[in-house]
Parts: sequence; C-alpha cells; structure tokens
Amino acid sequence: MDQDITIGAGQTLFRQGEKGGDLYFIKAGEVELTVRDEETGKEAVVAICGPKSVIGTMSFLEDEPRSASAVVKSEIKCIKVSQLQRDRMLKSIPNWFRILVKDLSGNIRRTNKGFIKLNAEIDLLKKKVSARDKQKSKLESDLENARSQNEDANKKAKKKESELLEEIKSLQEKVVGLQNEIANLKKAK
Repeated sequence: MDQDITIGAGQTLFRQGEKGGDLYFIKAGEVELTVRDEETGKEAVVAICGPKSVIGTMSFLEDEPRSASAVVKSEIKCIKVSQLQRDRMLKSIPNWFRILVKDLSGNIRRTNKGFIKLNAEIDLLKKKVSARDKQKSKLESDLENARSQNEDANKKAKKKESELLEEIKSLQEKVVGLQNEIANLKKAK
C-alpha cells in the first residue's frame, strides 16, 4: 500500500546511478532534479518539481539505475509507492505497454545526457568568451597606454622643437650682432 509521508528540506530522495527505487507523487513542496555528466563530473539542474509532480518514474517502471539525483528543496508531502507495489502492478500490464514505457524512458535518459553535455559545452564557451573579453580589455588598455605615450612623446618633441627654434633664433641674433660688430670694426679701421 502507498504511504503518505513528509520529507524535510535538504533530504536526498535518491541519487543518480542507484538501482531502481520508489516512486513519489508530490502533493506539496519542491524537489530539485540534477544530472551529473559521467565524464566531467559536472552537475546540472534539469527540473524543479512541485505539487502534482511524479518523481522517480523511469527507474520505478524500468527497474534501471536512477538517471538523476533528487534533493528536497522545501519540505514535501508526498505519496510513496514501493517497488513491491510496482511488481504487483506490472503483472497486470500488457507486455507491449511495458515496452512502450521502456522506450519512452530511454528517450528521456538520452535527452538528459544530451542536456548535460550541452550544459558542459555552454560552460566551456562561456569560459572562452570570458578569456577573449579579458584579452580584448587588455589590448584596449595597451592601445590606450600607447596612445597616451605617443601623445606625451609628441608633446615632448614639440617642446624640444620649440626650445631648439628659440635657441636657433638666439644664435642667429648673436650671428647678426657679431656681423654688425665686424662691419663696425672694418669701418673703424
């Protein structure tokens, strides 16, 4: 017989990879379902299930390992159906219906695996974009520094040019003054 139970927040209903298990009809509260990528170990949230949700269907019907982990987000009130009840119930279901259920469950498992792989690819792309953004910011900063240094160098060059022109002008005036003195000395002779 199914059981009406309450399960507190933070409790794990089942873990990905565990062999078959019970079925939960959520009446109140929320459960988070996560799928872990076998290769990378990264987890992704695939669903938040609330009232009127059913948790654990695939493993319950197929007697296969759990395809996701389920953790209670906020206290839940639920009806728990055991494997023993499942075995009794499946005896009365036609064989073709069990095959249909297994096929549908397999499709969901493949979708979950695809979802976690896409999440991993998205994470990788985000990291690449972030790295490119950092490179772009550095290049923009380097360019601004180069422009600033170029402006400083231009200002210094213009100042030096101005100083040299003043010095040339002063020397030219001295040359004219000396030429005048020489001319005056020649007249005085």
